[in-house]
Amino acid sequence: MFSPGDLGGGVSVEEEERFERVYKGKIPIKWDKWPYEKWSPASVKELARFLGREPDVYLATELGPGAFMGVIEQAAKDGKPLIDGDTVGRAVPDATMTRLFLKNTKMLVGVSTSHFGDIIIWKHVADLRRLEDMGRAFATVSGGGVGMATAYEWKDVKNALVPNSVTRSIDLGKKIRESKDNDTLDTILKETNGRVLFKGRVTEAKNDSKHGHLYGDYFLDGLGDYSGHKFRIWFKNENHVGWKDGNPCVSSPDTITLYDPAVKQGIWNWDKIPQDHDLYVLGIPCHPTWRTKRGLEVLGPSAFGFDFQYNPVESLTN
Repeated sequence: MFSPGDLGGGVSVEEEERFERVYKGKIPIKWDKWPYEKWSPASVKELARFLGREPDVYLATELGPGAFMGVIEQAAKDGKPLIDGDTVGRAVPDATMTRLFLKNTKMLVGVSTSHFGDIIIWKHVADLRRLEDMGRAFATVSGGGVGMATAYEWKDVKNALVPNSVTRSIDLGKKIRESKDNDTLDTILKETNGRVLFKGRVTEAKNDSKHGHLYGDYFLDGLGDYSGHKFRIWFKNENHVGWKDGNPCVSSPDTITLYDPAVKQGIWNWDKIPQDHDLYVLGIPCHPTWRTKRGLEVLGPSAFGFDFQYNPVESLTN
């Protein structure tokens, strides 16, 4: 079983300046301009070459927009099946924020590739924490991102799965596409058991790339029922904490989505954020795994450096 996935999210100004000092020139291709074939497909090719065999099946470790769709495309191109499940139930910024990490899943081998032509074979790593840290370091010195592919045995992965998440994602997308404009939001909330946390317009957006991640904040002024109120979202690749009027009200492991009704989609944090029309902040409950004591240690507020108690999104009042 192969699990391809790109690793990265950019570099800071300091990291870029260091690159220029060391290599006497600018980063030739930054992570967001890297040709797709130089990302995880290159790692998949090198992983198969190292193992001397092709994968029997592919696995998406998370439901992130790029990582998830990249695995589907890889499986389709290779004519291989895709496991109907992932190991989180949502998107996450670190390999340690997966059920693979919670279950101490053994990785057979991993491969990382850069657009410079570097190939790193990870024959043995202590755990996914080490793989995450070393992979991010490789991404940082490679312009912000690298390709990654890892191999597992099915017997080691099956207990780490969130089953049927691929089917649920496909079904949700189909129902969104088929919904009428006025019904789309209700469709999303019904299918995800989610709720509206805020409605407003983004007045300010900040972001800062560093060490293979994208960090930032959105600030919204309320409209309609939320007029006179403010909302802030903090993200590390994905949205992880939301404050209403300065008070923390929602956090990972629940999903926080900034939804754009104009295109019937959530907003990807690497895209330009629309500031000329109304947006909704949605909260979606996480998989039960993440509400255990250990799950909250791995994906709750404290995992991102915040000192407040996690409250399930269902318990929130507007």
